[in-house]
Amino acid sequence: MSERILLLSWAVPPEPTGSAVIVGNLAKQFTRSEMVVAGERPLGRPAVAWKEEWPEIVYVTTGWPDTWRGARWWRILQFPRLLFRCLRLVKEYQCTSLLVVFPKQEVLLAGYLVSRLRGLKLYPYFHNTYLEQCRPGSISYRLASWLQSRIFEQASHVFVISEGMAELCRERYPHVKCTALVHSFNEDIPEFVEPRVPTTPVRFVLSGN
Repeated sequence: MSERILLLSWAVPPEPTGSAVIVGNLAKQFTRSEMVVAGERPLGRPAVAWKEEWPEIVYVTTGWPDTWRGARWWRILQFPRLLFRCLRLVKEYQCTSLLVVFPKQEVLLAGYLVSRLRGLKLYPYFHNTYLEQCRPGSISYRLASWLQSRIFEQASHVFVISEGMAELCRERYPHVKCTALVHSFNEDIPEFVEPRVPTTPVRFVLSGN
């Protein structure tokens, strides 16, 4: 292909997080000539089973121990390295488009700067809302307001994780093309098995932020 996508995400395989799984499943839909994946190298994780024909994964930053405090500041300190290595990847792999995954602010900012500096088509992919989750008047809100407005001005197309987020995006940014790019699943769908009748009351636990 004459075009190649740089997929930039904080979480990439083998990180055991939702974003890393989504990024991995999405990348498997492309070949090495179509995409290269860049992200953070997770510490202490076993190597991921990755086929030769799938896009290459390049680790541009290193992770922080799960049991230590300070991961946020560690990522901020690595931002110059993240930006420089992404600029080098664009040149090395001759990328023409950049798909940048949020929910990490530093990665979103790096993707925006790389697209501007290298003249790439920008495709942000929001796995969560950004500005809408910040407290109005806070420093985070002011930064998010500045960055999100520029991201949406620069973007060739905005992708989000659900139809609900797509509706929100179309309502607040009617001039922006927005599509829900839902979780991709590459395995065969299991055969339906009738669940057994529970013998005790069913209890559900919800976890998240």
